[in-house]
Amino acid sequence: VVAKGRFGNRFLLQSKCGIPQGSILSSLLCNVYYGHIEKNLLRGIFVSTGTGRQHEHQHLLVRIVDDFLFISTDRNSSVHFLERMNTGNPKLGVQINGAKTLVNYNTSLIGSNGKLEKVQMIKDQDQDDLSFFPWCGMLFNTQTGNVRLDYTRFAGKLAGDALTVDRSGAEGAKLKYRIKTFIKPRCLPILFDPEINSKETIVTNFIQAMLLCAIKFSIYIQGGLNNGLSQNVPFLLDCIHDLVDFTYDSIKNSSKDSSEAKSRLLSCLARSDAMWVSQYAFHAVFRRKGTEGRVLADLFWQKCQEKETMFRRWGKISKIA
Repeated sequence: VVAKGRFGNRFLLQSKCGIPQGSILSSLLCNVYYGHIEKNLLRGIFVSTGTGRQHEHQHLLVRIVDDFLFISTDRNSSVHFLERMNTGNPKLGVQINGAKTLVNYNTSLIGSNGKLEKVQMIKDQDQDDLSFFPWCGMLFNTQTGNVRLDYTRFAGKLAGDALTVDRSGAEGAKLKYRIKTFIKPRCLPILFDPEINSKETIVTNFIQAMLLCAIKFSIYIQGGLNNGLSQNVPFLLDCIHDLVDFTYDSIKNSSKDSSEAKSRLLSCLARSDAMWVSQYAFHAVFRRKGTEGRVLADLFWQKCQEKETMFRRWGKISKIA
């Protein structure tokens, strides 16, 4: 099949067996398949030990496609889960990949050579002396349960990678659209739920997303906006404010429906908080972009200093930033 693509013709070849990756059916059929595996392979693992409710252990098994996360208050259940998944089921073609298996305690499994091999263990993070468990692009604090995005996966890569710059006209409108599509996947409810995260974590998640967005934003301007920064300052300021409103509303609308849940979110991250940390993020990035960038950065910061009480009011948030 030859289809007209954005950058020329695309040639599509239908495979003779299986479902193409990326098909709508792929994830659906995968869930049906893995649901059958979970039912048969993991039977009997989630059994509480001891008697009485106070002795019952809590277990949580989560899966995104074929990536499992098992959380338990009982180490024996966790080890049992590991052993069962390591043994797998040859008939179903299921067995965990030892190289991609990670735990937060010392344990060993029988390897392919028939000998005991240590399972890879997470390393303590320098920040706050807490341990974060990575899974599917997220970091789970094993001490507090707080959740962050794993930005270490961007380390060593160019900020412009996977960034498409439009030069076919209406670059400003396309810029607004691009930055919104970039920020939207980073507005996950799990990152901004006050029942899961502390106020500091919620603010940190917001400013980290804005910092990365600011980096992409600056690269887009340099590559696709006529006259760069110098002739577009008012428009770019409008873009930032529009982005903050869009991001904040996306987070608020994706939170739990109850007014109480939204009220807790507002107490942790008010709209004015969001605007301040966003201006801080863009200011920090543009200050590194030469003379034009510093001019725009100073305009951002000027808005932050319109009131004398601004820095007293934002003391804690500025410390996080």
